Amino acid sequence: MNKRSGFTIIEILIYSAIVATFIVSVMLALWTMLDASTGIMARSEIIDNNRFVYQKLAWAIKGASDISTPAVGGNGQILTLTRNISGVPTTLTFSLQNSVLKMRRGLGPTVPLTNNWVKVASLGFETYSFDVESKKTVRVKMTLVSGDPRYPLATTPSTASSSFSYFLTIR
Repeated sequence: MNKRSGFTIIEILIYSAIVATFIVSVMLALWTMLDASTGIMARSEIIDNNRFVYQKLAWAIKGASDISTPAVGGNGQILTLTRNISGVPTTLTFSLQNSVLKMRRGLGPTVPLTNNWVKVASLGFETYSFDVESKKTVRVKMTLVSGDPRYPLATTPSTASSSFSYFLTIR
């Protein structure tokens, strides 16, 4: 009798197809997890940048003695106010420059309030005052867009965006 041990070509092809299907399935699952992780990091960047901008604006507006730009009833992309810092009246200016929200203290240099992974797609300040005696209120409207946080925004398409709106009043 002639007995041969081993696999036939059909068995090898079937086993190869099963292993290839398994490997492709694992790779697709890993790719999906990595892609979801990138989206979560992009949204996290937006939330972190918004939180920092909100805290800085709240500090400036709530402690302000006057808001000069925009005028009451007006709106614009620049907010100029006066706040006492260490007992000295100081002008603070918030403006949008090249998709980055920046703050200037007096005549000093501008300081970015958003990082390289987030750009400000839109920004608006509106000043309200309900009568002559009431304190001024500022409405801030802003849309932030983020790309892949592993790379600068200029090199990647946006993966997340979110709009924010809040009211802050002089105390």
